[in-house]
Amino acid sequence: ALVEAGGILCEFNSSVEMDKVEISSNKSTKSGGGILVSSSSLVMNNSKVVFNSSSEMHGGGILCGLSGEVDLKNSLICGNSADSAGGIYISQNTSFNIENVTISHNSGSVNSDELTIQDGHFNARNSIIWYAYGDPPRVTGTSFLSCTYSDIKGGEGESWFGTGCIDLDPQFSNPYYKGFDLLWPNYPEPEG
Repeated sequence: ALVEAGGILCEFNSSVEMDKVEISSNKSTKSGGGILVSSSSLVMNNSKVVFNSSSEMHGGGILCGLSGEVDLKNSLICGNSADSAGGIYISQNTSFNIENVTISHNSGSVNSDELTIQDGHFNARNSIIWYAYGDPPRVTGTSFLSCTYSDIKGGEGESWFGTGCIDLDPQFSNPYYKGFDLLWPNYPEPEG
């Protein structure tokens, strides 16, 4: 049996597609405060996972494990909290891909505010991973992380910090109230 999910539970080889949804203010007593994906696939576009929490374990926003697959595009993961990986927790041979996604202002009380990858695969393209409170992405075990054309705080010098990546403050307009518009008049947009 799986641990309890707060908002949405995708398991038993299910396939879920969502567009233009907001998953917010959910609470889990275990893992996956907003979404828990296990042995299933999730495709989510133009959506928000905000202000969810996991009180005892991992993935305040999203937890994906047991060979799950997640594809996120044009979405926001912010204001979530957990013991570990306030934003996203990836484990157990999971594949997680993001494009045009902002992951920021999540909090983990033990470690990794935005993202923890433990024995999983994570690919980011044209995205922002900007931790406001603590640690950069945490990568452990036999994990694979690849980022291109993204802005990742603390990423410079890491092997996964790929083509077109930058480590520059995106200057969000008002992140504490979900204001993630960029204030930079000339924000660098690498080709890609």
